[in-house]
Amino acid sequence: MIFSNYIYMKYFLKITSYLFLSVVLMEVLPSCNKERGSVLGVSTSTVTEITYHSAVSGVEWSGDADYPQISWGLCLDTVVNPMIIKTNIGALDRTWRLEDLAPNTTYHVRAFVRDRETTFGEDIEFKTLPFDRTILFNPALTYSSLTDIDGNTYKTIQIGTQLWMAENLRVTKYRDGSSIPLVENEKTWFNSTLGAYCLYRNGIDYGTTFGALYNFYSVADERKLCPSGWHIPTNSEWGVLATYLGGESVAGIKLREAGILHWDYSDTGITNETGFSALPGGCRVEGFHNIGFSGIWWSSTIQYNTTVLITGISYSSTYLSVGKEAVDLNAGMSVRCLKDN
Repeated sequence: MIFSNYIYMKYFLKITSYLFLSVVLMEVLPSCNKERGSVLGVSTSTVTEITYHSAVSGVEWSGDADYPQISWGLCLDTVVNPMIIKTNIGALDRTWRLEDLAPNTTYHVRAFVRDRETTFGEDIEFKTLPFDRTILFNPALTYSSLTDIDGNTYKTIQIGTQLWMAENLRVTKYRDGSSIPLVENEKTWFNSTLGAYCLYRNGIDYGTTFGALYNFYSVADERKLCPSGWHIPTNSEWGVLATYLGGESVAGIKLREAGILHWDYSDTGITNETGFSALPGGCRVEGFHNIGFSGIWWSSTIQYNTTVLITGISYSSTYLSVGKEAVDLNAGMSVRCLKDN
């Protein structure tokens, strides 16, 4: 299962962290040796597939370099001729998706090959797209609305017997008016055993659209995260949704926001026919990951007293993965509230 592989690869490599990518090395290149290597020429691939948070480039070279003795990858920074390694690709893969970039920002990327010396390709400048805060709801459906204690108003949608929020929660107070701490510092976030929320990359634009990321301590707090008359869905309630839509294998295409305004991939099969408008808000697990790639929401179902089940949709799949993965209580995930029966 794509979503399952994604969970385990990116959380335990760097939730388990999200979606089939290699290790990012953030390091500075060593000084080049004087001796000439066997690589005759290195070039940086044209930057393509530019989004508000990612882009694709790669490395090409000519020569008779001995593959087992070389490494290659891309350097990325906001300055000309970057020296910070963003990827160390190796193997036979020479292209790479550069992730977690800031929106509307100019970057520079250049390829390198390291044999007996380090050889660089040309510097290529590119600019990420601005972030669009507009959510693409289904215009053919009639939505209701819900207001939280902060005064935020959300669209809601009836799906079968369930009434769901059609947006991710972004409240900053519990139901009784108590403040939920905003925790931006990485170390503080992961050492806390109290309720907390944050915004992806601590950015207000992301929070306006994708909502906040909450740890499970806030989800389980007796003061209640959802507005009165609403609650965090259980794993079984997420399952009811999937079953109504024909099963987990097809539910994702009926729930996802259509198009590529926020998702990195779409096709004609993505319909958002339910109006749920699932967004790829990413997560916070040893840093922020997978904006644009996956939507991940808390279930209220605890597993083994130390982990909680989550439900998610990955960018390249029609699958709604219901409660197949478990994450630590201090992971940061999105929240969708469900109307009480």
